[in-house]
Amino acid sequence: MVIKKKYIQFTVIVAFILYGLNSIFFEKKLLFNEMLSFVGILLFIRFVVRKNYVLSIPKSSVFKVITYFWLLCIIHLIVSLFLKTNWYFYLRNTVIFYASFTFLIGFYWYNSFKEFLHKARHILLLVVVALFPTGTKYYLDRFSLSVFFPLLLKKDNSFIPLILLLLNFIYAVVFASMTVAILGSILFVLITIRHYAYLRLLFSTSLVVFIAFFIYLAPSLQLYKIGDRSYKLFGNVERVYTDNDLLRIDENSSWRTILWYRITVEKFPKNLAGIGFGTPLIVYTKGRNTAVSNYDDEHDAHVTGVHNTYLTLFGRLGIGYLLIIYTIYTIVFKEFYAYKKYYIAEGGYLFFLSFFSISIIGLFNLVLESPIYASLYWVFLGLVARAIYNRPLNENTLTSSQVSS
Repeated sequence: MVIKKKYIQFTVIVAFILYGLNSIFFEKKLLFNEMLSFVGILLFIRFVVRKNYVLSIPKSSVFKVITYFWLLCIIHLIVSLFLKTNWYFYLRNTVIFYASFTFLIGFYWYNSFKEFLHKARHILLLVVVALFPTGTKYYLDRFSLSVFFPLLLKKDNSFIPLILLLLNFIYAVVFASMTVAILGSILFVLITIRHYAYLRLLFSTSLVVFIAFFIYLAPSLQLYKIGDRSYKLFGNVERVYTDNDLLRIDENSSWRTILWYRITVEKFPKNLAGIGFGTPLIVYTKGRNTAVSNYDDEHDAHVTGVHNTYLTLFGRLGIGYLLIIYTIYTIVFKEFYAYKKYYIAEGGYLFFLSFFSISIIGLFNLVLESPIYASLYWVFLGLVARAIYNRPLNENTLTSSQVSS
C-alpha cells in the first residue's frame, strides 16, 4: 500500500515536471493543469475537510493566508454570476481559483518531491541538456525551464548564484527571451542579498522609482485612445511609442506598460473591489478582431491579462488580493533570509529559488490567470510553505555543523 501510494505521488510529480517543461503540449493538448488541479482538490478533501464539513487548517502561516485567497475567490465567484458576460468566459477565468488547489500537492507531498529529485535529478538534467539545443523549435517552454534550473543543482553548491545567472542568460539567448534574462538578474540579486532588511530597502526604493517613472510616462500612455479613427482593442499604441523616446526602446515592454496604466489608473477606484470572473478586463467592441491573435477581441478582452499576473489578479480580485500576496511574500522572504543556512542543510532552499523564479516570470507574463503556468506557481509555493511549516519541527534535528555549513 505504501509502495502504491509512493508510485502515485511520483507519477503526479513526473506529470508536473512535464507540464512545466512543455505546457504547449502537456497542457493545451492533454490538460495537465486541470488534472493537477483535480489532484489538489482531492488532497483538500482528504486532509482539510473533516467530519461535519469542518475545515482543518494546518498551523502554517502561508496555508492560512491561502485560505483567505480561497474565500476571496469564492466571494467573487458568487458575485460574478450576476456580472459575467457568459458562462464560457466565467469558467475560463476560474483557473485563478481551481489551479490554486495544486498548492496542496507541494504542501502535502513535500518529502516525496525531495525523494524524487534525489533519485531523478540526473535524469532531469539529461532531458534538459538533450532538448536545450532545440530551443528554436520550442520543445521546451520559452520561460518555465528556468524554474527548474535550481532543482538541477546540489544544495551545497556555493556557486549557485553564478551558475543560475549563467544558465538563465544562455537560456535567454537560445530562446530569444528577455524575460529570462531579467529573471536571471533579479534572482542573482535575491540570492546574494544577505538580510531581509536589505531586500525591503531595495524593493521600496525600486517601487518608488518605478511609480515616479510611471507617473512621468502617464501623459504618453494615455494617448493610446487618441488620434486613431479606427477601433483597436489595444488602442493606438503607435501614437504612444512616438510620443516619448523611452517608449520606443522596447515596444514590447511599452505595450505592457500601456495595459498596466489602463488597469491601475483608468479603472481606479473601481478596481479596488475587483471586476470578478467572466468580465472583460479591458474595453472591447463585440464582433471585431483587431489584435494579433487567434481569437476575436471579445475573447482577448476576457482572457488575456495585462502581462503582469499580480496586476491582472488585482484587477479581478481587488485590493484584497494585494494584501494577501503582500503577506505571503513577507512571510516567505523573512524565512528565507533569517534561516537560509537551515534551508540549505535541510534541502528546501532550492524550492525557494524555483518559487522566486516563477514569481519573477509573473512580473511580465500571464501566470496565475493562465492554465499554462498556474500550477507551477502554486505547487512551488506549496513546497515553500511546507518547508517553512517544517522548520520549527525539524530544526533541532539537524546538527549544528549541518546548519552552519
